[in-house]
Amino acid sequence: MLGRIARYAGGAAAAWLVFTVQGIIAYLVLLVYATISNADIGGPLAGPFMVLLAGMVGAVLIPVAYVPTLVVVELVRSRVSLRGRVLIAGAMLVAIVGSLVALVSILTDVSGMGTFGALLIGWASVLLPATASALVVYWLPALTKRFFRRPNGQPPIFNGFSSI
Repeated sequence: MLGRIARYAGGAAAAWLVFTVQGIIAYLVLLVYATISNADIGGPLAGPFMVLLAGMVGAVLIPVAYVPTLVVVELVRSRVSLRGRVLIAGAMLVAIVGSLVALVSILTDVSGMGTFGALLIGWASVLLPATASALVVYWLPALTKRFFRRPNGQPPIFNGFSSI
């Protein structure tokens, strides 16, 4: 149980880190665009502010989006294959992000096209963090079991170096 909680915490940390890196990359793309088009680059604090903003949004979005998703995936874990769990998690993330974008759009009175654009950006922004989280939660333990399995009851060793 404690190992599973640690894996999920590691998955959330990986998702937050990837989300923050996406914010940095988005800022750099906007900076290049502003430089090419001779637009205002936002001043000297624009870069650190964007990184801080991405980190804060990620710190809020990751628990809000991922905790319900992980709870549902854990509830169906014994009855559904890994592929099914990934599909369920993806569908839940799409629904949660869609609901959050719709709520913010209603509260801020955004146009339909603006809402659609925000929805596409929201879905795209959780794709890589969700993948990073799934890699840490599901595939990292499988990889470590493969590389550090115990042949014939011997202590765990890296199989690639067992002939040395």
